[in-house]
Amino acid sequence: MAVDVVEEVYDMLNVLISKVKPQNKFPKSNKFTKKAENVLKKAVTFSGELGHTYIGSEHILMGLAAEHDSVSSKILTSHGIHLDDIRQSIIEISGRGVPGNVD
Repeated sequence: MAVDVVEEVYDMLNVLISKVKPQNKFPKSNKFTKKAENVLKKAVTFSGELGHTYIGSEHILMGLAAEHDSVSSKILTSHGIHLDDIRQSIIEISGRGVPGNVD
């Protein structure tokens, strides 16, 4: 499931790019870094854990915070923003559904 998300992001980028410059494509050879792929996979997992049926920027933020030893995680932590705080804020704002898989 999480691997499919990376492919879907490539497909979405191609759709967006084709609207701006139809002759251009986002080549799959320009792979995301391993950490970026991990963030997307974690975003899928967090979305499912929260019972959400979509993957939004809030789930990606959770993925960024959870990617330990990354620049993003260090910046968030240096500002006192931690994964549990983000999770709680999302629950307060968006609510929580029945945990499951995001399709």
